This record gives sequence, structure tokens and C-alpha cells, in this order.
Amino acid sequence: MVSQSHCGHCRKQSGHSTENRKQRDSSFIAFAQKHVTGVHFLEGDAVQLPFENNTFDVTISNTVQEHIEPTAFWREQRRVLKPDGVCLCLSARKGIQCTAPCLEMTDEEKEFWKSLPQSENLLEQYGVGQYRMSESELPASMEKNGFRNVSVGYAVIDLTPDAAQYSDQMAEAMIEEGRESSLEAIRSTHSEHAAKAIVAVNRKYDERLRLYCSGIKQWDTSVSVTMILRGIK
Repeated sequence: MVSQSHCGHCRKQSGHSTENRKQRDSSFIAFAQKHVTGVHFLEGDAVQLPFENNTFDVTISNTVQEHIEPTAFWREQRRVLKPDGVCLCLSARKGIQCTAPCLEMTDEEKEFWKSLPQSENLLEQYGVGQYRMSESELPASMEKNGFRNVSVGYAVIDLTPDAAQYSDQMAEAMIEEGRESSLEAIRSTHSEHAAKAIVAVNRKYDERLRLYCSGIKQWDTSVSVTMILRGIK
């Protein structure tokens, strides 16, 4: 049996914004249930998982650990694993971002983000990355909290639309992913002043697509690096 958790699916309860977190988590679960068959999805607290002791052969967490107090996180992973069970922990690392000139933040976007009150700092509001550790600290923490035979690997994904190995369809999908990410960040603030920033974002990504379709290369790239830890109970 395998237990999987992803940032947003298993949450750490706190004294603030709990209801907002629950709504966001529920949206992830609803999406997964709609698009994936043969898998049972449920919500839970990452430091109080709704499973008995010694339940799973493998647990997999994806970008969860950095948001949760380490001792509590590792303790719960060990609790639900069977003896000799395997814990896999995926953690996002610093990658590479090289932005095309046409995709630099516009004046409208700068004005929008500057206009938000301090309380709109969503990273702080949701405690994002509060317990992030370095590449050496993370495996040491896993060992310290009872896992043995800890190993480390890295997975790298690069998104470079102008690279020859990608089809037009894939390249355009990369550009559109950037658009949706930027729009989601703005919309998530629920600000009534977002309209101009949204128009600006769409305008600059339309220009990026035009340049691509015209064969005018920008060589902008986004490289993500994921650290993968493996430990045995």
C-alpha cells in the first residue's frame, strides 16, 4: 500500500485562515477525483494522518515537508509506515529562471502588487516554506528523526520553448503555463483592482506567442529542480 500527499492535499492546521485552507484543499481533491480514476483521495492533517499505525509499505510526499515542523512531519511519516517501509520525500529546490524581455513584469503588475495591503502576503498568510531546509540539512533531518539508509537524488525539468527538441504544441503549452501561473497569482488575491494587471499579463504573453510563431527566438527558460529523499523505517 502507498500513501501519497501533495502540498495542498495534506495540510497543517493553524490558528489562522483554516477555512480558506480547507476550501483550497477541497478544490485540489475535487479536481483529482474528476480527472484520475482508480485512486482514492481524501484530505488530512499532515501531522495527524487519518491512518492506523504501520499501514503503508511506502509513503510519498511532494513539496509538503517544507511547510511543516520537521519533527512532527517525520514522526507521522514513520508512524503510518510498516517496519522496513520506505519514505519518499520530494522537495522543490532553487532552479533557474531566465525571463524573455517581453515577459518582464509590467508597470501595471508592479502597481497592482504594490497596492495590496500587507495582509495580502499569501506566502506569509499560509506559512509557505516556513521550514525549508538546505540540501544538506534535509537528509540530516530525516536521519535524525529515525530513518535509516537515507539516499538523495535530483530530478531536473527544463522548459525552454525555443529549444529544437520541443514541438510547436509543447512550446506553446510552456508559454501558456507561464500565463496561467501569472494570472492565478493575481486572481488568488481576490482584489477588485486586478483587472489592469490581468490585461497586462495577457498582452505580454500574447506577444511572447507572436514572437515564437514568427520564429523570433527569446531563449527564455525555466528549470525546476526536485530533491528526492529516500529513507527506510
